[in-house]
Amino acid sequence: MKNKGLMILGGFIVVLLVVAISVSNRQEDKVEDVVGGKIFLAELQDKLNDINQLEIKTGDATTTIVKEADTWRVKERNNYRADFVQVKKLLLQLSDLKTIEPKTKKPENYEKIGVQEPTSGSSNKLVTISDANQKAIVKVILGSANKNGTYVRRPSEDQAWLVDGRIDTPADLISWLDKFVANINASEIQSFTLATSKKEKISAAKSKPDDADFVVADLPKGKELKSASAVNTLAANFRDFKFTNVKPSDTADLAKAEKSSFEYALFDGVKIKGELFKLEDKDYVILQALTDVDTAKPRAEELNALWQGWVYEIPTHKADSFRKKLSELLK
Repeated sequence: MKNKGLMILGGFIVVLLVVAISVSNRQEDKVEDVVGGKIFLAELQDKLNDINQLEIKTGDATTTIVKEADTWRVKERNNYRADFVQVKKLLLQLSDLKTIEPKTKKPENYEKIGVQEPTSGSSNKLVTISDANQKAIVKVILGSANKNGTYVRRPSEDQAWLVDGRIDTPADLISWLDKFVANINASEIQSFTLATSKKEKISAAKSKPDDADFVVADLPKGKELKSASAVNTLAANFRDFKFTNVKPSDTADLAKAEKSSFEYALFDGVKIKGELFKLEDKDYVILQALTDVDTAKPRAEELNALWQGWVYEIPTHKADSFRKKLSELLK
């Protein structure tokens, strides 16, 4: 009887263990149901209008983007204008992150999914978003990504998470800059002169905006253009004009550079003067807008507000277009 009682008791304990495990599993499932799909950085959504600074820190570099008045600027690049589209994209991506499931709480496992504190050589990033008083609104470590989402962790918490989506956070400073220089259609250009030297230059003009082609001045006797379109293309040099790098003009040593110049006159009365420099296989330009027409002054001032004090490094193909020689256009 005693053995039979022990068997019954043992069987009862096994049943209890099975029930307990089953309940425990259901509770864990219930926890995942609760946390899955929640906004990960809810406090960021509540304070999007208070954001004044964005810091992206890797193990080897820091990018700080600060809002001054209505313009975002990159501190480490002499406060040059930041690409607002890129800033907005990151903030919206972060504010929309939703949890998929909790991951490790163990510091020894953080590095496997990239949620450890960034160290030299690591590719993960610590993003800090602050208000105008430098008070942090959000701090989050962005770790590895896979087809399901991105691993993240708040530095103040042990728990790591898998959240939906990928987050675009360029590590290099250049990617955060607003590379816009100008966007002026060829139809706005009345005339232009490209001077590679005192003796070598191209001058071309239109009488009115709807003229089909530019007329080149001072063609050599017996020579003619290969095509009118080759000249017309030069009038489009300011269309979607972007730089590859930028530096303050007072820090640019261009004394030994090969120099040339150009001037574009617009039908509205604005004139754009440019100095072009080639140094060690890199091309640079300094731009200035001028006008003596009252109605054109606001535009000239707007252009100078962008250009003044800066030297732009530009793509070689763009520089070559500004350096075009008349001999290259002739048959």
